[in-house]
Amino acid sequence: MKKPKLLKYGAAILALFVATSCNDEKYTTIENGVYIEEAAPSNQYNQQVSSLTVEEEMTKNLTVRLANYIDQDVKVTLDIDNDFIASYNEANGASYQILPEEYLSFDKTAVIPAGEVSAPLVNIHIKPFSTPNGETYAIPIKIASVEGPVPTIGNASHIMYLLSTPHRQKTPILKYGDNVTKVFASRIPTATWTIEYWFRMNAPYPGANNQTVFTGNTSPISFNGGDEVSEMFIRFWPNGALNIGPCYQFQMKGAYFDDNTEAWKADTWYHVAYTYDGTTVQLYIDGTANASKDVSINFEFSSIQLAGFAGSQNAAQLAQVRIWNSCLPQTSIQDAMNREVPADSEGLIGYWKCSEGNGTVLHDSSVNGNDITLGRAITWSDEYNFARPND
Repeated sequence: MKKPKLLKYGAAILALFVATSCNDEKYTTIENGVYIEEAAPSNQYNQQVSSLTVEEEMTKNLTVRLANYIDQDVKVTLDIDNDFIASYNEANGASYQILPEEYLSFDKTAVIPAGEVSAPLVNIHIKPFSTPNGETYAIPIKIASVEGPVPTIGNASHIMYLLSTPHRQKTPILKYGDNVTKVFASRIPTATWTIEYWFRMNAPYPGANNQTVFTGNTSPISFNGGDEVSEMFIRFWPNGALNIGPCYQFQMKGAYFDDNTEAWKADTWYHVAYTYDGTTVQLYIDGTANASKDVSINFEFSSIQLAGFAGSQNAAQLAQVRIWNSCLPQTSIQDAMNREVPADSEGLIGYWKCSEGNGTVLHDSSVNGNDITLGRAITWSDEYNFARPND
């Protein structure tokens, strides 16, 4: 008989806990069982979902293991887990689909030899795919069956990869004098909301200082201008309230708050999202929670303003501007910030991709069709990869 190999996590894996039911807080120790190592690093059952960006054909590996060796072969069959992707979508308000077979292949069988604790690596082959309508794909894999005297171990019997393909687009370069206001065809009342967008402030020349790039009251984008209740004036202060550098200020009528955690930088893309759940406005920068403010206002969206610049050298770029009539959770913001979303997504009430690449119209892809027409010809940037827009 072969000598047992040491487990990667040693005795810790023998202490893996499995809930006896979804609502039962009592746990029992499993002394042996089959599991997917990548779904349960260390002794935690919170790693069953992982994100992958697919830029080229790639191979991802899975390791099917035993907590302890036994003296006979264990044959494990893997398959797609339809229930897992359905429950994930329901829990997270997502709409992931299983990656089509033409882009996916993986080993369906893994054998753990007698006296060993793991099978040879399972290879998952993924080909590049396109998402012309903002589709979202995932690969949910489960241990479908085990031939041997051992059970599967809890949630570590399945894993799901959430896939994304790098979103690439050109963006409009808006300069001083390109300011435009689009009044919506009809007002859009909403008790909760989310606004999100990518933007960067462009330095007009190398070494331009904060006062030049982030001129006071410079507002690359704002909403509901002049509205006595719902105005959202989003502007820069050159040095911020704490004098640490440019501050991005979200101002409503009589209520405002600042992002003072760090200075903003020129020639740098940021993803910005503001959410409102009916009581609190929350700011996210690049998917990370930042400042917040408690307010109680009945909002209506009535217009969008671009390029509200205060200095003659101001210039900015925008991409993927979206308005939702719901307060998106942080996970949803992080999930979709680097890609397009389907134009018919539930709750999407304004969606300017800013990806036309030419012309003077920024089309609203949402059902409301509030296209923005610029007053003059503009310059368009080269293409950016929004998986890594600052590379």
